[in-house]
Amino acid sequence: MRSAPKAGAAITGALTVWLIRFLLLNRKRPVYPAPQSLIIQPQVEGSVNRRPDGLELIWTRTAQVTRIFASLDPDLADLDPLRQTPLMTVQQTQHTVITSLDKARRWYFGLYFDADPTPLILAERFLPFEGGFNVRDLGGYQSQNGKRLRWGQVFRSAHLSHLTQADLNLIDQLGLKLICDLRSTPEVNEYPNVLPEGVPARRIPILSDHAKAFSPRVILLNFRRLDALMTRSYTQTMLMGKAQAFGHMIRLIADPAQRPILFHCTAGKDRTGLTAALILSVLGVPDETIIADYSLTNLSYEPIYQMINENAGRLRVLHLTVDDLQPLLIADPDYIRSALNYLRKRCGSVEAYLTGPAGLELSVIESLRQGLLS
Repeated sequence: MRSAPKAGAAITGALTVWLIRFLLLNRKRPVYPAPQSLIIQPQVEGSVNRRPDGLELIWTRTAQVTRIFASLDPDLADLDPLRQTPLMTVQQTQHTVITSLDKARRWYFGLYFDADPTPLILAERFLPFEGGFNVRDLGGYQSQNGKRLRWGQVFRSAHLSHLTQADLNLIDQLGLKLICDLRSTPEVNEYPNVLPEGVPARRIPILSDHAKAFSPRVILLNFRRLDALMTRSYTQTMLMGKAQAFGHMIRLIADPAQRPILFHCTAGKDRTGLTAALILSVLGVPDETIIADYSLTNLSYEPIYQMINENAGRLRVLHLTVDDLQPLLIADPDYIRSALNYLRKRCGSVEAYLTGPAGLELSVIESLRQGLLS
């Protein structure tokens, strides 16, 4: 015969399981916005967009004559606009489509307006990977002092475990000196990277146990406020709990010997998004641009959704669907806005956070600015 304490524990456990199942089956599911509705297009001076018939260039500056040059060098170091013939010359327009270039190559465009000797450099922000997603160049953004972030220096992405040969060829063109993986060991084991030979890789885990941080139990306890869970994850768990890891990552980016550099996590959203936000902020890029850049991850919502759906077995047991987890899968502008505000309230500024909890010297910050702004 069972003892009274054991019988009581069994009854309590059964009641708890029944109560959880009852709440799950009878809960009112929150209504979430469409991920695409959260996208904010960054305010930039121009863009390059891939089309079936070529590469579309759009710019905001007006000029009588615009001369367009193309280069495989992100700084246009191989161009002499006084002696070389432009790829194209257009008049009184802010738009053109270039159809004569090999779209398998990574092109950088120099736009010379009238007699101005200083070019506007443009490139595709999203790299056209076949087996990867959310792969982006951080270049082209303008800081508050008027300087621009150099193209071809810092790249961000989701995991790199399904790259095709065409993707590997494109990575070769980037000339990467280092790839930094911000994922936990279980994530790396589940999605091991496929990388070109000769490109060094380094692990800098931001969350040592990503699965535990977002376990079904944690999700159930926070089901009505998953957005608040994300904000706590960004601020307390990652920015403050892993400040030294962020500092290590930015120290590497500041080292010219490690660039061009690519950093990534699993979806290229949270850990990668925070790293990008710290870099852009300390370089003087306005918050509006940082938030907009972060929101662009919503363009990759479908592959993120599919990745989670492939491992949704435990969710179904709890009568949860991937749609119930939408706040965890989207790049809500409020997440990164709250994170930046949190750092300023807690530390005074992003720079103070980096030179304080993150452990960087001011000389590292200056090296970052000197190396990435032009």
